[in-house]
Amino acid sequence: DRRDAFAGISAELGFARPLSEGATASARLASGFRMPQVHELYRLQRGQEVADIGPERLAGLELGWRRDWEGAGLALELFAYRKRDLVLRDAAGFLVSGGRTRHFGAELSFAHALGSGFALAGQLSLARHRYAFTRELAGGERIVAGRRIDSAPRRLAALALGRRFADGAEARLQLRHLGPYPTDAENLHVYPGHTLIDAELILPLGEDLVASLRIANLADLPHAERADFAF
Repeated sequence: DRRDAFAGISAELGFARPLSEGATASARLASGFRMPQVHELYRLQRGQEVADIGPERLAGLELGWRRDWEGAGLALELFAYRKRDLVLRDAAGFLVSGGRTRHFGAELSFAHALGSGFALAGQLSLARHRYAFTRELAGGERIVAGRRIDSAPRRLAALALGRRFADGAEARLQLRHLGPYPTDAENLHVYPGHTLIDAELILPLGEDLVASLRIANLADLPHAERADFAF
């Protein structure tokens, strides 16, 4: 029978500046937080009376550039973030705060109208996610500063080709790529990543009614939405 209260501040400051016809530069400073979850606070281990954890906090900088042409657009964004007070399970199996991570990366996106109702769009994200602290974890695992964060891929990409028909119907074929990533904190095991093909069809059935059909993983390739190494 207890009562726990947490407070946090989420702030943002940004600006955008036109550079030339159709081009814009932007910058953004932002901070945010994630409150402890119920299972983190109250699903305790034997011998633990209270979970000494607080909100996870994130702060960072983003720099962006965008250029638009007739029927096309290109955008680039660079980001650098730091997270602190990360919640983790220590060597005794207790949930504690104190973890820190660093995140750097770039995101590129584009869209281009090809004519005859066809359009091509794509996104690419290249990022570096690293631990910024060293600590023993439950199960004999060990986090070391500078190692990659498990379950955090360096590379994400998508490419979509779509067509809009005269009757309002749309068809889209999309390629989704997930790069390799470590599945444990010590980076001893790696998920190789995957590339999947999806298909989608949207049909207007009336003025206020639309039907859609989506087939995920059209080639039926084995893959994991998230891979984790347990034992």
